[in-house]
Amino acid sequence: MRDPLLRTFASVRPGTRVLSIGTASAVDLARLGFDVTVAGPVPDSLRDALSALWGEDEVARRVTGTPVTSIGLPDAAVAWVAAELSPGDSLAPAFREMRRVLQRGGWVWVYGSGRTPEELTAAADAAGLAVAEAAVSEATGARGIFRRVGEGVSG
Repeated sequence: MRDPLLRTFASVRPGTRVLSIGTASAVDLARLGFDVTVAGPVPDSLRDALSALWGEDEVARRVTGTPVTSIGLPDAAVAWVAAELSPGDSLAPAFREMRRVLQRGGWVWVYGSGRTPEELTAAADAAGLAVAEAAVSEATGARGIFRRVGEGVSG
């Protein structure tokens, strides 16, 4: 597989708990069978799409809308995080919080609007996340894939 996101995605089994932050991918992740929790900004269009998929009760349970710096999940609660960070998000606390809720061996796919690959990599490193796929520039920001490496898990 040449696409880093697909390669990462392939390693996470359906039914696994994942966290979507500020990204419309929550709908796709849910359709693919993942146990999705949604944090960060939730536009009405995303809430409506999730309501159509899950129903209002599930949306109330799964969509927290909490800021990326205080997600509100227990430690090591998810196996994968997909995050789109806005220019106003502070990278260091965001990466620390993503690492906190991530299980050992778990993955973080992140897009940072208005950010550079170096900024993403530095924030991930400071949070204790390893580079899984080097961050790269995109038209309006940067994206990268990082991993929480722990005992018995290599990067």
